[in-house]
Amino acid sequence: MYTRRTVIVGFLLLSGLSLVGMPETLSQARGASLIEIIFPLLLDSDDQVCVDADKDGYFEQDNCGQAAVDCDDGDPEVYPGAQERCDDKDNDCDAEIDEEGATGCTTYYLDNDNDGYGTSGSGRCLCAPSGGYTSTQDGDCNDSEAAVNPGASEDCDDGIDNDCDGKQDEQDSDCSQCLDPSYNDTCANTTYLGTIREVDGEVTLTATIYPQDDVDYFRFEAEEGTSGCIPFMDQDLTVRIRLTPPQGADCRDYDLHLYDEQCSSLESSQGAACDEEVIIYTWDGMCGMDDSRYFRVAVEPWAGAFSCTSYTIVIDMWEE
Repeated sequence: MYTRRTVIVGFLLLSGLSLVGMPETLSQARGASLIEIIFPLLLDSDDQVCVDADKDGYFEQDNCGQAAVDCDDGDPEVYPGAQERCDDKDNDCDAEIDEEGATGCTTYYLDNDNDGYGTSGSGRCLCAPSGGYTSTQDGDCNDSEAAVNPGASEDCDDGIDNDCDGKQDEQDSDCSQCLDPSYNDTCANTTYLGTIREVDGEVTLTATIYPQDDVDYFRFEAEEGTSGCIPFMDQDLTVRIRLTPPQGADCRDYDLHLYDEQCSSLESSQGAACDEEVIIYTWDGMCGMDDSRYFRVAVEPWAGAFSCTSYTIVIDMWEE
């Protein structure tokens, strides 16, 4: 609160009173604040000087009739109760700089795996990244795995929602080229390949294994034909099935199984990973009576051995 003498001296100074004739201490301090020079000389020791240099309505001294003092009386944007801003200043004089929620803050999300995407709902409005709150993008559905985030590409055969769109593998539109038609997933539901005859040579089929525990079933007829046939005489008939799995980076482990028309198992080939699987099966026939037969073949991947890459089956009538 200003004293009576404070008001009088202030008026004189603002009226342009010259310092000529003033005490030597005053004339030597022309560059100093007039208030700072004159007040101590004219006021009693019990008088309080209240200065508001930046005209923001707050004094930098105590006991001036206000609950808090101006912590920077040279900046009109800094005073008790001011709006905190992201400007490296303690705008509201609470001994904190650039607090959460300050004007101009940015929403940062907790990004534990440092993949550039934070956990939804974890946002804090900060003036700068702090601690684990470093990402301005949210939507990470697994913040402990850097390969999983909204900007990732969907891996169509790992059983994981890589791009955080709520869909996995073949359910994801990004994997439309790898959607399993599912019409040949059981021995009762097969893809028919046609008839394999001795005189026709081999028949080659190219197909694809899909994600999600897919097993592909095929059905074909093997026919020896009548060449060299003596009616009603026994003869051995042999069919050969070969499976060539995907090669290179997509080479996985596939097994080959042969079934009869009733889906009873006849033979299997379970070689090492990436090896060609081969089944050679011989049955007894009677020329002119049962010199043809239907078979069913299954191509099955080992657990996790999904590829979405083409494999090849070759079927023929075979003689040593």
